[in-house]
Order: sequence, then structure tokens, then C-alpha cells
Amino acid sequence: HGDGPAAAGLAGKPVDLTRDHLFAHRDGDLFWWISHGLGLMPGFAATLDEAARWRLIDFLHANADGVRLAALNGRVAGAAVPLPDFTLACAGTMMTSADLAGGALHIIVAGENSEGRLRQLSFLAPDSGVTTVVLRQNGAPRPESGSNMCEAEDAALADALAVYRAVAAEALDGAEFLVDAQGRLRSSWHANTASDWRDPLVFRRAIAELRTPPDLARALGAVNTAPGAGRIDYDTQGHRH
Repeated sequence: HGDGPAAAGLAGKPVDLTRDHLFAHRDGDLFWWISHGLGLMPGFAATLDEAARWRLIDFLHANADGVRLAALNGRVAGAAVPLPDFTLACAGTMMTSADLAGGALHIIVAGENSEGRLRQLSFLAPDSGVTTVVLRQNGAPRPESGSNMCEAEDAALADALAVYRAVAAEALDGAEFLVDAQGRLRSSWHANTASDWRDPLVFRRAIAELRTPPDLARALGAVNTAPGAGRIDYDTQGHRH
């Protein structure tokens, strides 16, 4: 956010790297600036190898995407946020999320306090039109038998979702995410989100919006026109321009 502990001692204020202006820069430009420096920022080519610099760019994008998702307060956006492929088990069969392509996913990160929510979802899952994937953490109950839920224990998926939520992976308990049929993360929810997915009507409305072709200009207008935000345009596939 440009407000780190060293910011006060700098001649100029660092830019906020969660704003949409980040996506106005090509990845190659970001790589060059990280390598050689820009303005007040020194170059890091001597301390970060090439692979680490590319991973840093991926992190910057994911972190900014997480801020955009949080600003939606549980609403479904037209934004196309990439989600890594992950392993899961459905009815005892091991597969990857790519095997479920063409169908929407609802991911819930289940910890020791998730039993009530899992029980509620077990009644919704058969007719919700979306596959619920339970990402279990330590102490999490297993979905009830016959609930039609899939299970995942993929640490890499937890790490990725934690970046989008801007928390440690251990603090994801109860967070939920909706992924469209193209494998794009479109919304997130947690207990403090304004739109409460525990309300069955709200949750079903979110799923319905997930299937609707996104009106990106409308869905992201509030985010793009926030004070200080740079204007970014998106095509119908969610690609940034």
C-alpha cells in the first residue's frame, strides 16, 4: 500500500501496488524495474534470481486481485482472477480441478468451527448446480456421508487463497470462494463480508450470477473509479487492457 515502515523516511511516497494501475504495466516492464530499479526503488537483480523476480510479479498481481475481490463484499464480479490447478477427491476418486472444467466450483476452507456450515451446505449441494470442494485444515470435520461434496487437502491451494484474502493460510478458516466454469475465481466470502452467503437466497443468487455472462464495465466500475484508482478496461473474457 505504499505505507510500510520505511516509507516515512523516503523522499517521496511509494505507490500503492494494490491499485488497478499495476495492471496497466506489462509484466516485462515490472520485471525490468524490479531488476534495475525505478525512482526511489533500487534494483534487486543481485539479490533475487530470475525465477524469484517472476514469482514476485505473480504475487503482486494476486495481492492486487485479492483487494479487488474484497471490495466486492461477496458480490460476483466479471473479473477473471486465475486460480491454480489443484488435486481433490470426489466420491473416493482422485482428480484435479481441471477434470471438473465446464462446471462451477464452490470452495470452502473448513476448520474446526465449520461443522454447522458444512451441514447446511450438504442440503444445498445436490440442487445448487455447483460442485462444493471442502479444503480441510487441522481439526476440520469431514463432510457428511452422501453430501456430494469433494475434498481437498492441497497446501498450495491454501497458500494461493491466503494471498487473495491477505491472511496467513492458517487464518483461512471459514473463507469461501466461487469459481466459474472457466476456472476463474469470481468472488470470495468470509464472516465479516456484507453479503452473507449463509443466507440460502443470497448464496443461490451468487451462484446464478456466476453463470451469467459478466458485464465487466458495470461489475468493476465501482472498483475502477475508486479514488486514486487508475482506469483499466476488461474484455468479455476478463482480460485486462
